Amino acid sequence: MVDDTAKCSGVRDLAEAIDEEEECDGYEWPLNLEKAVERLRQALEEYQEHSSTLRSLYDLISELDNILECPVKKSALVRDISEPIKMLDDVVDVADDRRNSSISLAIETAFDFLNCEDCETDSESEESYAIQPLSPTSTARSFADSGIESLLVTQQNTLSSADTPPIYTSGSDELDLTIIQHCALTEVLLENLDHVGMLKSKERAALLVLKQQKHIFGKIVSLAHQFTQGSENRLNVKAILSQIIPHYKEAHSFWIGNARLDCLTMSIEDFSQALHTTFHTQIEEQYSVKSDKVFNTVLKRITKGSYFSHSNQPHLMVTLYQFIYTLLESKCKSLDFYIHEIASESDVSEAVASFWDELAQDRRLQESVIPSVLSCLEEPRSEIRVGACNCLEKLGAFGATEELVYVAQADSSRRVQTAAKKALTSLSQ
Repeated sequence: MVDDTAKCSGVRDLAEAIDEEEECDGYEWPLNLEKAVERLRQALEEYQEHSSTLRSLYDLISELDNILECPVKKSALVRDISEPIKMLDDVVDVADDRRNSSISLAIETAFDFLNCEDCETDSESEESYAIQPLSPTSTARSFADSGIESLLVTQQNTLSSADTPPIYTSGSDELDLTIIQHCALTEVLLENLDHVGMLKSKERAALLVLKQQKHIFGKIVSLAHQFTQGSENRLNVKAILSQIIPHYKEAHSFWIGNARLDCLTMSIEDFSQALHTTFHTQIEEQYSVKSDKVFNTVLKRITKGSYFSHSNQPHLMVTLYQFIYTLLESKCKSLDFYIHEIASESDVSEAVASFWDELAQDRRLQESVIPSVLSCLEEPRSEIRVGACNCLEKLGAFGATEELVYVAQADSSRRVQTAAKKALTSLSQ
């Protein structure tokens, strides 16, 4: 057994290591659509060979990028430019004909004057009349000033507008916001692929969510294509719900009744309030757990909030697609059933937590329990080792510090190491 000084030192070192890991979370939330899509596309370039899911996802994001970047048809742009150019050519031809006829008239008038030497001009106005046609340049200029120059300006403006890049958008603010949310989630999930343990449990979990995101982006790409082609000019939330979850009528009513008209997103506050209005009374009457705890669990599962750091939580929103696919993933037959299932889980968790609190107060009982818990740290299944670390934390087992330090440093599972570090941090406070 090591002395108390060594134990405290080990606890402090591991606690500092945890703090450093938290500080390393430097994910920057994308604040505009173009940045969100471009960052995700670049990230997927590195991972697309990882699995068929990521290859398909990369293709979808590339297609989405092209759709959002070119909302204006090039053929229409070329037509708009060619028409003023053709008009300009016609006007120039007319000006040339007018100028040539003016020159011919001037020459004929000059020879008529030579043939009639004895004729005197009656007035200065007649002389000026004979001289004026002799200036074809001024004639052409006056005609050009009336139309050609303005057409040249129009042509230059048209060409300049052709060089201006189109606005990067789907044509719907709601759809743009939805895309940003799902791009951010997918990018964070990709980062989780870099932090895998020997069992690769974290990688498998991330890949399952990424597979869900692939299906969602398939729907988003289809909708964005309709908007940019002009076949859709308004979101039809009812149609989206009916297409993906036709039998979840209760879920249809919940979203449409609580979101703004034709809305693809809801703020965390609005969604939480909608849950409270609809299910608060049922939860409070049927379960011992607080309804707010149930609703927080629902929100965390829908938004995949566990993947985001605290600094990014304010940016999270609930999208219609997250809401839909969470219900599909749960295999629950209705929204009501899903909420009550989570309430039941929370109710059991509350009972277990109460049991551990009572156990922590009984030192005599602890002495008989802790040896059994310590033996679980050597079990082959990582889930049991994680549970043992959590139990030692709940029991306040200060005598198990040495074992926890060893597990935190040497266990083959990163998940178990994290649980041991967490227990040590709790015991050091």
